[in-house]
Amino acid sequence: MNTRYDRQIKHWGISNQNKLSNSCVAIIGAGGIGSACAELLCRSGVGELIVFDNDLISTSNLNRQVLYKESDVGKSKVKCLKSELKKINSNVKVNIFEEKLTFKNLDKISRAQLILDCTDKIQMKLLLNKIAYKLKKKLIYASASQRDVRIYIVNPESSKPCLNCILGEKTVQKNKGILNTTAHTSACLLADTAFKILMNDDSLFEEMIIFNLKTMSFLKLKTNKKKNCAVCST
Repeated sequence: MNTRYDRQIKHWGISNQNKLSNSCVAIIGAGGIGSACAELLCRSGVGELIVFDNDLISTSNLNRQVLYKESDVGKSKVKCLKSELKKINSNVKVNIFEEKLTFKNLDKISRAQLILDCTDKIQMKLLLNKIAYKLKKKLIYASASQRDVRIYIVNPESSKPCLNCILGEKTVQKNKGILNTTAHTSACLLADTAFKILMNDDSLFEEMIIFNLKTMSFLKLKTNKKKNCAVCST
């Protein structure tokens, strides 16, 4: 094993590092959360990343999407992301798709063990929830707004509530702004939760995790299953 991973191997062991090296993760969204999370997974030696995003880099992205530079404005996010990730760790396979993930192109994430929701629109989050149940793959929901971070694990093979139960059929989402520290805290919690799932860690949480950076408070919010939910009750 390459000595670049020595510090983390001292914590989680060579067997878990091998699990990471043999894993494949799908990242949907290459913005503030997705780009930072992709960097963490790449540096940690995850074997393969599959990244979806059809957006171009704008000047307003630069305050929090740290892999991108002023010279990247107007360019494809996923293309710039791949270029930077390959400089960080050339051993990690990075497959990019400059398109939205839909039910029509699910084959492109078929080999992924885990889906990471790094999107910023509720409609897309609810779609990913349906996709996770369709493919029977775990999905980690992440959101960041102002100084609030939320993380939740959707597990189609369990009886716990899905995102449709929690978010309902919401279609309107107000943009309240976001700090770069909030986006990166969300990315860190998302990446660490991904590590636990990929390593079959038994310390996974069942609740919705809410972290507020202003008050430095952690809350585990118990969620309730929606009766006759159109996604997880069928």
